[in-house]
Amino acid sequence: QIRTRMADMNLAKESLVWNGAIRVNIGESSKALKIITDGQLNGSGLKLEIENENLAVQQKNFSWKGKIDFKQDKTRQDLKADGQIGLADLKIESPQFSLTEEKLTWQGPVQVSSTAGTEGQGIIADGMLSGDHLQVDLPGRKLKVEHRGLLWKGRLDFGRPGDFNSLKAAADFSLKDIGILHAETSQRLLNLNGIDLQAIRVESPDKISVSGIVLKELAMLSDSETEPSSAADLSPLRIQEVAVKNVRMSQQKELAIETINLKAIKGLLHRDRDGKLAAIERSNAIQGDIFPAAQADQTAIDTAAGDKTGAFKFRIGQVDISGDSELQFKDDSVDPAFSMDLNILEAHLSELDNNRPEQPASVKLLLSDNKDARLSLNGTLQPFSEKLSLDWIAKIVAFDLPPLSPYVIQSTGYRFTSGEMQADVPVKINQNQLEGKIGLVLYNPKVEEVKAEGEQSEEGKIKLSMSLDSALKVMRDKQIYVRLNIPVSGDISDPKFSVADAVNKVLAKTLQKSALTYVKFMLGPYG
Repeated sequence: QIRTRMADMNLAKESLVWNGAIRVNIGESSKALKIITDGQLNGSGLKLEIENENLAVQQKNFSWKGKIDFKQDKTRQDLKADGQIGLADLKIESPQFSLTEEKLTWQGPVQVSSTAGTEGQGIIADGMLSGDHLQVDLPGRKLKVEHRGLLWKGRLDFGRPGDFNSLKAAADFSLKDIGILHAETSQRLLNLNGIDLQAIRVESPDKISVSGIVLKELAMLSDSETEPSSAADLSPLRIQEVAVKNVRMSQQKELAIETINLKAIKGLLHRDRDGKLAAIERSNAIQGDIFPAAQADQTAIDTAAGDKTGAFKFRIGQVDISGDSELQFKDDSVDPAFSMDLNILEAHLSELDNNRPEQPASVKLLLSDNKDARLSLNGTLQPFSEKLSLDWIAKIVAFDLPPLSPYVIQSTGYRFTSGEMQADVPVKINQNQLEGKIGLVLYNPKVEEVKAEGEQSEEGKIKLSMSLDSALKVMRDKQIYVRLNIPVSGDISDPKFSVADAVNKVLAKTLQKSALTYVKFMLGPYG
């Protein structure tokens, strides 16, 4: 057993065994020293306590196998090691966190050099670092972070002589089975089957590039006990694969990404019975644990200061969605509950640049239901300008009306029994001011009244000059279409539009035309 105490640090080692050769050469000067070793070193039962840091380190097994070449003279020390070092059952504990690592292994050469002058110290490592199950507990934030596999292959060059703060790297890096868990509720904030970083290049801390980043099987806010494909899965977002190409970071505050491809998205937008978005409610419920109030206030102060000294800048060339992707909508706040699945046939977003807020980004989206309906959106927007501006054209084709009945019942007391809808919605927003017109065409719409039990509030109901059933019959043209134009205007925080006004205007115009036709017919014989 080995025990050492130095000031506020205690070190204990159960066993340390060396098997191999050691050659020591002391030069004429007492400061000239050369040590060469070739063999294997095994240790067990390491315990290290640093009292003023309230930190404890335990490590069950340690092993080294390889060669070490150490040289020292009056001005310089050089250490070269080539072999394999392994740590097993490592545990680090403090009041702020606890960390456990089942196994960590490095294989390859390592070179450490230092000088007595001002040139500094250099470390060069070229090899492979692998790890097994790592778990970090953060009790103050009620978080658990873990992964079940780590692999680094490449070269790291830190602190060349004359430039201690230099950093260079060229490597590939991957993690497997990454999870971030809220310990109190067992809510998985983030789950990843794996992440791969390809061709990492670090020329300095201010110039970093990555050729490709691939995230596999991403899930947000998922239940740890629910299968992803089950009906009970309430994760708001699952993505089979996220592929990012050509990432560049400069000056530690400027990020550029060439493309992002999201493959096989499954999105869920769920409103509960109270009309609240379920995912946001779950997120808000645990946000206080993850970001304590004092830290959140400090973050806001730091963010404000950052805005003055130089905000973070980013540019994304293009974002695409591909594969078998869908959006699911559930609304339990209406009766009966509303549910709809939409397939994402095409989705593109390009030229996002927060450093050029005046530059419009292009948007293209095409969705379909499980039948013949199509929903499309084309246009531009300026998401980073101080006030929002956009120019969009949205279209809806062959959309069945009966699925919309829960909202029609809520606003009119009627449900659709048949019919289709198409819509043209050109919308412009200029500096938060909205201007547009919703052009609706209903093909052969038929409704029936829903007899409500008990006394019903009229608040929020559309006020028509006649029953909806009668109004639709009056407004039908010869091809059994009902056409409506609904102007939309005002500030985006409080847009102004009225379906009732649009219906009543059409009714008035249709009735007036019918009355004139009738009068003309009656007066026809008299010229």
